[in-house]
Amino acid sequence: MLIKSQICYRIKSAISLIMLGLLFGCMRETLTTVQYKQATHLSQIDEILSHSGYKAEDILVVFDFNYTLMYPLVSCLHKNNIDKNKQEFKTIISRLSHEQADKMLSRMMANTSQNLINNALPSFLGKYAKVNFLVCSSALAKNADAYLDLLEKNGVKITNNYNLQNFEFSKFPEYISGYPVYKNGIIATNRNSKGKILLSFLKKIPIVPKLIVFVDNSADKLEDVKAAVKSLKNTNLIIVEYQEYKNKSVPEVSKDEFLKYWNEQIDKFLHQM
Repeated sequence: MLIKSQICYRIKSAISLIMLGLLFGCMRETLTTVQYKQATHLSQIDEILSHSGYKAEDILVVFDFNYTLMYPLVSCLHKNNIDKNKQEFKTIISRLSHEQADKMLSRMMANTSQNLINNALPSFLGKYAKVNFLVCSSALAKNADAYLDLLEKNGVKITNNYNLQNFEFSKFPEYISGYPVYKNGIIATNRNSKGKILLSFLKKIPIVPKLIVFVDNSADKLEDVKAAVKSLKNTNLIIVEYQEYKNKSVPEVSKDEFLKYWNEQIDKFLHQM
């Protein structure tokens, strides 16, 4: 009886160990680590990649476009001057409906001369040629071509190894110019959630990246991505609040100059409708 009792005990212990192993195995599978970092220079993104410990093909780096990769050269259009004249801007823009304002501002950002936030971006992308890159912008879908052109004029080509054909995210709501789109390395979310769009994109590629580095100047957008990516398995996420554009010397404009510029832009937009 003693031997039988010992055998039963050992069987139960073995089953318990197996169950614990399965439990902790599942926990490891569903665990997603999230790190938050701030950066004021592209070299800090370089440092993250060079010390990541991952193979290049297992990494996905996602950049926002406006004020992360490029910024507008027109002073009145620059975020710094809009923020400085925030109340006046709200009053002026109220002349348009929400959709009209969105169309006008989107068109202006796409068609205005812009500079790279950091001129070393082409060499940075060349250094990490085997890493997968995306641009994910909240822009309207039809801005994708304009953004690609702006990057190309500045010697920048966004590349990845996913071999995806261009497509629409047709399961998401339409807005103004259609559905969110993926085109030649750029995602234009068409004002949809960046986090949800990113998850949808990841479902289209054969292997989910082991490391995702999401770089954006907006803390709110980063939180949105963080909330969405938490549901992934076996993925590490580094969200980077990127503020290099604040180091750019953008001429301040007077209130009168600001008001004159924006009223002219709205008059021009309404005349073209």
